[in-house]
Amino acid sequence: MNPMINASQRSNSNQSLTAHTFSTSPTLLEISTSKKVTRQSLGYEAKLGSLYNIRKDQFCGNEQIFFDLSLRRHVSTINKSQTRFNIDCNDTYVRKLCNLNIEAPLILSILCGWSNATKEFETYLTNVKEDNRTVKATIICRTELKYERLNITPRTLVEYISTNAFDNPEATHVVTEIQWGANILAVFERKLNKQENQEEIEENLKTSLLRKLDNFEAKIIHEDLFSITYYGNIGIVLPKDQLPRTVSDTIRLFKIISQCPQYIDEEKAKPIAYRLFPLKELAILINSKSDIKNKLTIKDSTGEISCQCQLEIQRLFDEHLLVEQELLSIQHMIDHFPAYDFDSISKRIDDITSGLIKFQTEMRDTCEKVRNSLINEIQIERILRRYERGVCSFSGLELFINENKTVLKKLHLLRNIEEKGIQSLASKNFLEDILHEYRGDDIYTLYVSIEQLLKDCPVSKEQYQYFLELMEEPDETKPRRFFLVDYDIQRDLTKIPLPPTIHFYCNATLITNDYFMHRQDIPADIDEVTAFTQDLSSNHIPPLIVYIRQLEKMSVVFVDLKATIHDLINQICNEYELNSTEFYLTLNDIPLDNSETLDSTNIHAETNIELRMKSGSETK
Repeated sequence: MNPMINASQRSNSNQSLTAHTFSTSPTLLEISTSKKVTRQSLGYEAKLGSLYNIRKDQFCGNEQIFFDLSLRRHVSTINKSQTRFNIDCNDTYVRKLCNLNIEAPLILSILCGWSNATKEFETYLTNVKEDNRTVKATIICRTELKYERLNITPRTLVEYISTNAFDNPEATHVVTEIQWGANILAVFERKLNKQENQEEIEENLKTSLLRKLDNFEAKIIHEDLFSITYYGNIGIVLPKDQLPRTVSDTIRLFKIISQCPQYIDEEKAKPIAYRLFPLKELAILINSKSDIKNKLTIKDSTGEISCQCQLEIQRLFDEHLLVEQELLSIQHMIDHFPAYDFDSISKRIDDITSGLIKFQTEMRDTCEKVRNSLINEIQIERILRRYERGVCSFSGLELFINENKTVLKKLHLLRNIEEKGIQSLASKNFLEDILHEYRGDDIYTLYVSIEQLLKDCPVSKEQYQYFLELMEEPDETKPRRFFLVDYDIQRDLTKIPLPPTIHFYCNATLITNDYFMHRQDIPADIDEVTAFTQDLSSNHIPPLIVYIRQLEKMSVVFVDLKATIHDLINQICNEYELNSTEFYLTLNDIPLDNSETLDSTNIHAETNIELRMKSGSETK
């Protein structure tokens, strides 16, 4: 199935587009001030007559070459509507730029840091996956509505043009055609757990999106888990708070856009591409048909960057994308490293970040000189070779990680822990928030030294393996949460060596600080016990399991408030091997009916409940 889908095409005119079809070619790398070129808008809104610098691929502010507004009568409009969809699961810089139909020279300019892109488009281009276990797909919806073309004739130029524009040394071209419409992008993304097959889910997502756009039924695996982020001109379709929040609803919206013109009419449409006419050619036309004393001249410059050189630049930027993804993954875990690792990681992250800025700045300055024909591209190749040997390259990052084996091992273990569904806490103080947030859940927290785990310490390994087995045990009665606290980064916990241990909380109450040892002692009705005791002051309660055992030694029997009096008498008598038929319960000396329940009586702190023997009974 072809991922490019031509949606409905509507035409309000029989005219053919004689001006320019806005076609692009990835091999046109020549930068010339004397040729007509096409540039995508990337959200930047220019007008007919706006000045452009082809050497930097930037507009010259708001400067215009035409000074008379009545120029509009020399503008022809061609209505030709079509919508195209493109689906991409590749998250590289270059693929993103190609998805937006960006011309090869402009790709290089954007990579070097030149761009008139608005924040919406820039965010899309620079956004990267947090790690390699993330599935990501993008639908690009490109709607074209009309073309505006300025009919350039010598008479038009002489009548309306401002010759002052030719004094701007930065200006090389002028906008003479505008393609109107919208570029709308929807990015679907979700993080996978370790058990999920990434290749299978990526293929399912892409195939399902294609089928849905082609009006076929398709089921996306765990569709509800995908986050959706919109970029581009989405604001002209719907307000932010009304945008779809599911994949299926987003596709439905895109299909409506392609079929219903009113969603993006001419008033809402934005410039999506510009056709640029060289000022040098304008100067020739004006000079030939006007009697101005000072003939207009434009310095011509043609700087070529070979296709091979540009592809090499693109490769290195995409390589840096991998470095950036790895950095994001490390930064996500950096709070879980002790200080002696934290400092070296932070320094390397700073070095890589500043190294890329330096590389981009150097590349931008060098490319500008090549485009101005001041130097040749050999200088670019030298920068590329130097980058490949530097700290901000992927090989540089790999070297750093390989030189720090403990960092690499810990990073892998932390990722493994996270993929298993265990949340690693950077601070034990977070536990209070967690107990509050998951108050009604069972919470298991493993306190262990990651460093000891990596050294295969038998005790630490035993506790960790049991913790993993505990996670696998089915429990449909209530939700369970699993957390890990690393002794290595808890300074107040490491003043004295501490053994690994599992803490168990029920209803935000600590039941035991050694679940591995006390798991057999926890009563089945622990939920009801904690509900009854959790309002007591924590300053006076040891771990609850210890408290329960202390009460049992005092001949205390735990009972269910909702049980009938008859059942309570049976429970108590069975506990002490008594004949239940010979006893009855009293509340403040008043006998209780066997059909009543304790919670239906007026129980409070001063209530006196007694088990009494019936008169005439022989049992002692």
